[in-house]
Amino acid sequence: MTDGGVDFALVCAANSQAMETAVMCTNSGGTMVIVGFGDHTPMKISPTVMFLNRKIKGTVFGDYKAQRDLPKLVDLYMDGKLPLDDFVTRTFKLDQIEEALQLLHDGKSIRSVILI
Repeated sequence: MTDGGVDFALVCAANSQAMETAVMCTNSGGTMVIVGFGDHTPMKISPTVMFLNRKIKGTVFGDYKAQRDLPKLVDLYMDGKLPLDDFVTRTFKLDQIEEALQLLHDGKSIRSVILI
């Protein structure tokens, strides 16, 4: 079906077995990208991975670089082109931080802002 494997495999499961399977599903020269992290169980990777020029990469925030990208994001927000306010589900004062964390833990708040 893939004629030798896939060019790119994305693993978002933070599971070492999923990572091992994904890298072996790539073709010669293919890339497996681990998105995020969580499982700290070591991966068992065959030396074949290196011999077939398969690549393993990881990302937590993509290619985001604060020094380069933050000014652009601020400009987009100030110009009304990045509607960040729409993503805020609740706001809290600093002395309400415990309540904010509890609501987040309970799944009742997705993106809260603490006002200082």
